[in-house]
Amino acid sequence: MKTITVRSDDIVLDAILAKEFGPTIGRSLVGATLAINPGLAALGPVIPLNTVITLPDAPPVTAYTRPVVSLFG
Repeated sequence: MKTITVRSDDIVLDAILAKEFGPTIGRSLVGATLAINPGLAALGPVIPLNTVITLPDAPPVTAYTRPVVSLFG
């Protein structure tokens, strides 16, 4: 897990997670981030300056494979 401190105004959790993990994975980690940071949701959508947030570990990357189709047997 990684801990960060909010250093800019008008920042939301989605933007932090998208910057750290990319937009697709970041969206899926909102619930996990709120679960490991009690009281973070009570701060509202805009996170105040100097708020310390613990980020969850990134989920493991799984390779997408496609079956190979042979046209000649």
